[in-house]
Amino acid sequence: MNLPAITAEIQGQLAASTEVVDAVDCAPYGVLVVTESYEISYVNRYVERSTGYCRSQIIGQNPRLFRSSKTRNKTFRNLYANLHLNGHWSGYLYNRTQDGRIIKELSFIDKIVSAGKTYYLVIRANYHWLHHDNNQLKLAALKDGLTGLWNRNGLNRLQQTLSGQTYAMAFIDINQFKLFNDKYGHQWGDKLLQRFSKLLQSSFIQEYVFRLSGDEFMLINNREPQRFLTRLASYCMQALTVTINQITESINISVGSVLNQGQLSFEDTLRYADMCMYLSKKNSDGCLVQLHDEQKQQIDNTFALYNFIEDTRLWPQHLSLVFQQQYRLKQQTICVEALLRVTGLAFDHVSFLAEIGHRSQSYLLDLWVLEQVLTLLVQHEALEFAINVFPSSLCQPNFLAHLHQLTPKQRARIVFEITEQQASCYTFAQCQAILATDIRLSIDDFGKGYTNFDLILRLQPEEVKLDASFILSDYQPQLVEGLINALLTLGNSIGFVLTVEGIETSAMLDRLLQLGVCKFQGYLLAMPSNKLPRFAITR
Repeated sequence: MNLPAITAEIQGQLAASTEVVDAVDCAPYGVLVVTESYEISYVNRYVERSTGYCRSQIIGQNPRLFRSSKTRNKTFRNLYANLHLNGHWSGYLYNRTQDGRIIKELSFIDKIVSAGKTYYLVIRANYHWLHHDNNQLKLAALKDGLTGLWNRNGLNRLQQTLSGQTYAMAFIDINQFKLFNDKYGHQWGDKLLQRFSKLLQSSFIQEYVFRLSGDEFMLINNREPQRFLTRLASYCMQALTVTINQITESINISVGSVLNQGQLSFEDTLRYADMCMYLSKKNSDGCLVQLHDEQKQQIDNTFALYNFIEDTRLWPQHLSLVFQQQYRLKQQTICVEALLRVTGLAFDHVSFLAEIGHRSQSYLLDLWVLEQVLTLLVQHEALEFAINVFPSSLCQPNFLAHLHQLTPKQRARIVFEITEQQASCYTFAQCQAILATDIRLSIDDFGKGYTNFDLILRLQPEEVKLDASFILSDYQPQLVEGLINALLTLGNSIGFVLTVEGIETSAMLDRLLQLGVCKFQGYLLAMPSNKLPRFAITR
């Protein structure tokens, strides 16, 4: 029996192309077309494979051909009632195959009326296959596609079962993985991750092994956590190698671990293990760093630092300025450098500045300091201030906008200091934008970065501050004096004043005066103080 006109009509509605007809015929589920008189007019290949009947045995038959006694009569009454009232029914039917097997199938039946003709379109799929596929999809969602290890979704699932248990967690990172990727390419980088994953699985059979992202892995043991940590410490001391395409590479890893005996939440356990891993990486010896009281205090201080940086509302309570006066020969102007300090917290200003310098909030800190200094300018009309700013702030549109809003008088009384090393990456356009603000600039810590003369020529600073290490280190005195002479000559040629920092003895100051240096800063002249000076330094 050829495909009847009603099937051709369906095919015409779907698309006027054989590709769509072939797609329906090869679909991974059953498709049947039943006429108004309940005769099957079309089945696809899936129906043949799943029932054991060939197409010629099915066409023209009543759908009762597949009916089994396991489907209750109530189900059929519900089916016919819904088709009559709503034109649609879906549910499970127990169908019989040619050899008598019973298969449970999820079926969708739609009543379709077109051009005065009525027919029924039936879609059905094996319940057990669907259930298996669904389970496979759920499992795939918990697994890492590259390594086959559990992923973050798998970790979230395990988290629900660990509540109240004692367990050990280890965070693992492959050191210098990016260099391996750059050296051999991402294809071999992926192979390294796969080999390392198999190495972990074979070495830690009783543990849950996860790949969290990139080159970061995790192990969790909730059976014998103490013994696991002992084995892990020994494992970290071993030389690990992988061979890829006849190339043997050593693998250095950083590992941090936490034994949670119910005192920590899962999220805190994860954070502490991650931070212990970074402490291990900082040590550069590949040893396991376990969370003990000392490490916990150090990590808690780091978390407090992070939180303080994020919560700018706390800054006025714990940030303050101290002032170190500068000495310039034959000048009565009182010039002080405003230096930031942190009070009442577990970390100092050095840690704070080092961390915030890498954050987007750095320009907000510079704005805060600038606002304090602008207030002081009003209160102390005889003072000039030097303030340190992050070089990145001078690339920040909001910060530049504030600089443009300064009055000429304010610009004349504030010098903005930027460190040579951090500012070395300015582009020509960024230098032009900085110059457009018409602020006074100073290059700080000169000589310890990249000795960037390009930066001096582009930014045209009025001051270059020689790094204090040249004065305080054990360089040969005649070599340091030669350097200072050269910088004095350069400054006279292109228009900047050389300031020498680190002045701690009178002999040092006298010798620099003999060389022709006229501006100084150091503990001999003035210590940092929270009080502003009333008079200029004199000799």
